[in-house]
Amino acid sequence: MKKTTYTLTDHIKLLLASNKWYLEKIQDATTETYQKKIFCVAVICNAWAALEGFINYVASITRFAKGLKQYEEDLLQEKEWKLNGKGIFEVGTHYYPTTKRLLFLLHRFSSVDTKKLKQSELWSDIKRAEDTRNIVVHPKEDIEERDISVKNAEFVDKTSRATIVYLKKNVLKSKYPIL
Repeated sequence: MKKTTYTLTDHIKLLLASNKWYLEKIQDATTETYQKKIFCVAVICNAWAALEGFINYVASITRFAKGLKQYEEDLLQEKEWKLNGKGIFEVGTHYYPTTKRLLFLLHRFSSVDTKKLKQSELWSDIKRAEDTRNIVVHPKEDIEERDISVKNAEFVDKTSRATIVYLKKNVLKSKYPIL
């Protein structure tokens, strides 16, 4: 059997396309309430995964930029150096929060003033979308009905798409469709 491989951008497109399908199913009057909740969870998770995937995509390109410090390259590759019990440095993996990696990419590879960005409506939306995703993916207590609502699912999807466009425009500066 032939193994099929998809590029990272293909996978991001798949996640975003599936969200369109889920959102259409949610609006369908014949869809049961419980199924709508399942689709809302899928939209929230897929939207954030698409954003994380795009950040990884941008990091995979920018890690080849000239003049990077070793620690910057390591951050882009999610590497971390640790001293083991024998006194020897070892490379491990460190997953930085999505918003911190986003800020790093914008600060390091664009002219965006990240201090101003953090005071913007977009940043407020990103943080709210992240909170919603965290409630769904890492529940710590009972989840409120509103947390997995159609409104929240649409919001996280819209915010993730807007953030991808913002990152593409400001870091990749591409007018050509990547996604």
